[in-house]
Amino acid sequence: ALDYIRSHSPASIPNHLRDAHYSGAKELGHGLAYKYPHNYNYGYVKQSYLPDSIDGMSFYEPKRVGYESRLNERLEAIKKEGDKNVQD
Repeated sequence: ALDYIRSHSPASIPNHLRDAHYSGAKELGHGLAYKYPHNYNYGYVKQSYLPDSIDGMSFYEPKRVGYESRLNERLEAIKKEGDKNVQD
């Protein structure tokens, strides 16, 4: 991730993640359509947290040892179950 950041221009933060607690933010589209993950099944909701230019890129791949193996299992379950266990 650091190598990518160092070698690419900064990207824009998605509007739904931008601060919406000031006058005029709504008119700019800031904070609109944000989905709070804790309000959804399993604390997960399909929502992009990356700028469009890098959406879908992966900067972390958990190993299959120690605690990371549990993270790997959870990520695989989310991918496998798709829309069955998570909400849009």
